[in-house]
This record gives sequence, structure tokens and C-alpha cells, in this order.
Amino acid sequence: MANTRPKHTSRRAFLVLSATAALSGCGLRLGSPEDRMQAEAEESSRGRIAAVLSSIDDHDHQEERTRLTAAIGPPWSSDRADSAETPQPQSFVSAMHSIVDLVLRDIHTLGGPQTAIIIDVAVGASNLVPEWKPIQERFAKLPAQGFPELSNRPAYRPDGGTDPLREFAKAAFKASYGYSQAALAVKPDSRERTLATTRMEALANAAADANTLLKQAEREEAANRPAWRLPHNPSDPASARKLAQQLEDTVAAALFGVFEDPAAVSLASRELKASADARIGFGGSQLLRYEGEAQ
Repeated sequence: MANTRPKHTSRRAFLVLSATAALSGCGLRLGSPEDRMQAEAEESSRGRIAAVLSSIDDHDHQEERTRLTAAIGPPWSSDRADSAETPQPQSFVSAMHSIVDLVLRDIHTLGGPQTAIIIDVAVGASNLVPEWKPIQERFAKLPAQGFPELSNRPAYRPDGGTDPLREFAKAAFKASYGYSQAALAVKPDSRERTLATTRMEALANAAADANTLLKQAEREEAANRPAWRLPHNPSDPASARKLAQQLEDTVAAALFGVFEDPAAVSLASRELKASADARIGFGGSQLLRYEGEAQ
């Protein structure tokens, strides 16, 4: 995501150490039983995704495979008692399907520092399969209000004075306004006009969904504005496409911290996938949104 990658200190080494210690019962301990369960769930998903990537037995998409592997990290060593079972050798496309299936099955257990990378890899994988429409629909059907299983988990409280979910709602409101301007810069009967108006409405709905979660958690909601400052004012199709890509980069950056909130993981996953698809629709194909954050 050029020039707008979230300014977030990488914590991969600490996260893997934390999860490993929690799973092994020695060394570094996480604060509460819920913390340890969360670390275990994230590390389980991460390790199984890494195992799927290592099972690919063809030479298709070598660059994409390398980048996905670098993002998710190495598979567990085989001498670990809880090591993920090595999948059977499979093609690249089959592995991409497996990653999406794995993450969408696990999604109700996620929510923590590794989750953004896990979902980002799944979204990247989803855009590398020929039959992309069914996967798009599966992401779109993720419930905005999370899953019933989350009701027994402690409420998430953001660290510091900034609430990531509120910042995402603000970014979604801003992007919705930006798309209203982009729509005016393209021909009324064009594909871009349809994409822009559809995305304008979807982002407004996403902001409303985020505010609903904030209200339920008794946290401050985000306010919309009649107009927002944009990177530039589009005047033709080319500048409208550029603005759309910039808006989607802003949305993705705002989502990064939201993945630490278990109640918002479903919404954040839905919106990261929608943002990736919109960016592709406006000519901005991109494999990973948080590339470099996992190093």
C-alpha cells in the first residue's frame, strides 16, 4: 500500500515468542487465561497456514508464494508436540483455497496482534484463485456484529487514547465521501460510476456497523461530516481511479488495529476483503496490504 502503510511497530518476534511460551507452558507468560487462549488460537491458525504454503508442489506464482510465506512466517518444527499436521502436496490454487477455508473456519477464534497478518494473507490468497466470486460472497456474508461465541470473552479496551474501531469508522465515512466525488468525475454510464456509487454506500454502511459495535461496547462513536478533506479532487477518470486507490489504502491502514478487537474481527475481515476488491476494481491490484508489518 504505497505511502500509506500503517505506522505500526512490528511485533512478530515478540508475538511468536509469546505464543510459543503460552503453548509450551514455560518461559514468557501472558497476563490472563484469555490472553493465553487468544495467543494459542492465533498461533494455531498461523502455523497451519504456513504448513499449507509449504505443501505447494508446483512452481506457479513463485513470487506470490514467497511473499505470502514471508508474511505468515515459517511452519512449526516437526519436533513440537502440537505441530500442525503437514498437508498432502497440493497445487498453488488448491493451497489458496485451503488458506481461505482455514481462516474463515477459525475467524470466530481470532482477535489479537497476529490477526491482521493472518486475515491479510487470507485476503491475498482469495485474490489468486480463478473462481473468486464464491469467496468474495463468503467474506461479504461475515456478520458485522461478530459471533455468539464471543459473548463470554472479556470486553476489548483499546490501549492509549485512540480507538482503532472509531478511527476505522472515521476513515470509512471519509472514503464514502471521497467516492461520491470520484463518481462525479467519471461518465454516468461507466463501470467506474457503478463501482464508485456502490462503494460509497458500502463504506457508509461499514461506518454505521462500526459505530454499532462501539455503542454496544460503550465506547465513543465516530461522527460523520458533510465534507472531508481528500488527497486531491478528481476531475477525470484517471484522477478518480487514483483517488479510489488512495481511499482504499486509507481504509486498509485504519483497519490494521481493529483486528486486535475480537468483537470486530468479523467486520474488519469483511471490510479488508471489500477494500482489496475495490482497489483491484479501480486498477490497483495488490497482494498484501500489510506487507512488511510481519517482519
